[in-house]
Amino acid sequence: MTEDEFDRVIDSYPYPIASIFSRLGTVECLDPGDRRLNCILDTAEAASRFLCALVLCLCRDQGETQSEAAPLSPDFQKNLQRPSWGHWVDFSRDGLKWLAQRATPNPLAGQLADFFFARIPKESPAILALGRLLTARNDIAHKRTPAHYAPQLEALCHQTYADLETLIKALGFFADYNLTFVDQINVWKRRRHEPDFRHRLVRIRADRSDFRAAEKTYGEPLETRTVIFRQGDTGPYLNLDPLLVYEHSSGDAPDLFFFNGMKNAQAIRYVACKRGGEFDSAKSARAADLAEEMQILLRVLSPAAERDYVE
Repeated sequence: MTEDEFDRVIDSYPYPIASIFSRLGTVECLDPGDRRLNCILDTAEAASRFLCALVLCLCRDQGETQSEAAPLSPDFQKNLQRPSWGHWVDFSRDGLKWLAQRATPNPLAGQLADFFFARIPKESPAILALGRLLTARNDIAHKRTPAHYAPQLEALCHQTYADLETLIKALGFFADYNLTFVDQINVWKRRRHEPDFRHRLVRIRADRSDFRAAEKTYGEPLETRTVIFRQGDTGPYLNLDPLLVYEHSSGDAPDLFFFNGMKNAQAIRYVACKRGGEFDSAKSARAADLAEEMQILLRVLSPAAERDYVE
């Protein structure tokens, strides 16, 4: 990957992916070794989590619109309690196959399907590369692949970075989207005019200023206090609640937090994308909103499980 390509990823890819990928250009991770290898694998896992959040939220929206359930697998309920990297990939595959059967596929769903499948059910080179990265991580974690000495680490870094390049380049369509936190909405109404909805948006980037505020006017009101993924500034948008949330008070600093398992709809675990830290949804100021959003998600994705997760 050239320096320009590397910078383009950091400048234009979604924060949960780009913020970790950017570490590969730092002094600490530049040379082959433990830190570089871990950063490569962490970037690939973050990409899997983010892709899954998009797919599951697309399934939720499609299911709500068409009043139909999208059960992913018999094990979805159990795996959702403590999801692993492999579960994120499996959830994404199942969700995209369900979306592909719908009469009105979302444009983003089509781009994600192209990423995952060269031609359904054949997998794309990018998803095969992601599979190799997952296998490498599991083999290292279970000590099936030795990673103790410099030559071993160097070989693993070269192998995994080549697969990460394939993965990252296949996600190039992400550069056309913005990841934004809707901080506040003010309604401005002049006599004999339609109301204007002025949104205070926080653009979430992976450059030196991770969170940059702006105020924009849209004809339609967006959902407040939520993270949205939008094509450009005016294209269709996807609400990522409750799988990716912006939290002010958890961790070392405000950050985006990934869904990281749950006991029930009132007790969802989250882990920070970049700055570290984790929190339980019950301790959030948005606890009631997150619980309601999770119940809606479960109602579509796992109708039988939804009752079990509500207390």
